[in-house]
Amino acid sequence: MVSSDESGMLTSPSGATLEIPVGAVPRTHDGEVGQIVFTIDERQTNDRRANLPEGLELAPTAFEIGPDFQTLSSPAVLTLPIPGDIPMDRIGGLAWYDETDGQWVVVPSRVDAANRTVSADVTHFSLWSWWQEREDSDRRWKAANGGYVEVGNLISNAPPFPTTFFGWGDRRDSYTSYGVCVDGYYVENETLRDNTWWQPYDWMILQRAFPGSDFERPQEGSHQYWLPQGQYDMSEVIFFSEMNRSTGYVPAYGWASRPLGTVVIAAGGQVQYTWKEEDRVKDVSLESGGWTSGRPECAGREMPAPGHGDVQVQLIWPQENVDLDLHIIEPDGFEIYYDADTSPSGGWLDQDNRFGAGVPENVFWEEARSGTYTVEIVYFGGVVPANWTIRTIVQGQIEIYTGTISPSSGEERSRIRITQLRVG
Repeated sequence: MVSSDESGMLTSPSGATLEIPVGAVPRTHDGEVGQIVFTIDERQTNDRRANLPEGLELAPTAFEIGPDFQTLSSPAVLTLPIPGDIPMDRIGGLAWYDETDGQWVVVPSRVDAANRTVSADVTHFSLWSWWQEREDSDRRWKAANGGYVEVGNLISNAPPFPTTFFGWGDRRDSYTSYGVCVDGYYVENETLRDNTWWQPYDWMILQRAFPGSDFERPQEGSHQYWLPQGQYDMSEVIFFSEMNRSTGYVPAYGWASRPLGTVVIAAGGQVQYTWKEEDRVKDVSLESGGWTSGRPECAGREMPAPGHGDVQVQLIWPQENVDLDLHIIEPDGFEIYYDADTSPSGGWLDQDNRFGAGVPENVFWEEARSGTYTVEIVYFGGVVPANWTIRTIVQGQIEIYTGTISPSSGEERSRIRITQLRVG
């Protein structure tokens, strides 16, 4: 579990890591320190060719990063290990599975040949894997179809902007992330342009500098990220969070961005952006630099951390325009759902989703009474079957349940019992 006031790292048995920077976990709906339990589960990829272009394939292993659909205040760093029998020049980058469209989508990634890893800045969680050139390819696909963006961050631990720009007073030293994000694009290769594997939304390429931290390590110098040949509307982005080691205190953080205009990525070419000490903005108004404060669109929507405690139950589903409802029956018979979102025993439905493909429904008890809690799903509205996932955390123990529910053909709504949770 990682809180708003701390950083954290999660490592899978095979060496996949998820690095959560300080300040990345959002606050809760009521402004308190948020806490999120992150998970990494390994599984096999069923269709390695999937929807990727000819000559490419997915890795045989995928990683389910949870909780699904959760977004953060700033991106986390997902790093996947590459097995020793795969040549590093075949590796292209990371890809995530979009359950709404049933397609794999790639993101700009950095390949570290020396450490045999591939990493990306991720703003949401789902099923992730890496893509590569097939063994029978000529290893020239990336060079023939795209170029690189190189991003560097050489700034020290002083804030990149006057903190008054964000309405703060004097603040401590900060962790600084600098990079670029894609606001729009036109890929010249018709095959790639028409293929759903390449959809640059919620894209962000960041280079972090974490001086003096107990946990984070600086990403010294710069890194390269492959993009298909084409024209991209890009913006520079900076995220920074003040350093903090006080328990319970959530560090102040801020975003700033400015447009770069159209950037051309040529086959075999490279463009470079580096944030240096002399680039620090000293003008409080920032008008001369063209910077504006606020979360950039490419960072995605920030989702408050769900409530948590002795018992927490979440329901998610990828289908749009479908309304599923989470119902939980307490030991004394009280039923928590959208029309009774709090219980006398302290249960609370703090997140209700009526449209699908978005915010998970979430019910929690900070201090749960002993007894049996029954978890059920009701299909409230829609016309298509919905693939649901239930995630339960009972006194630190996580369980995942999956299945499908269809709308009822009769007058009564479809309702299914998922599990019973025992506390005490």
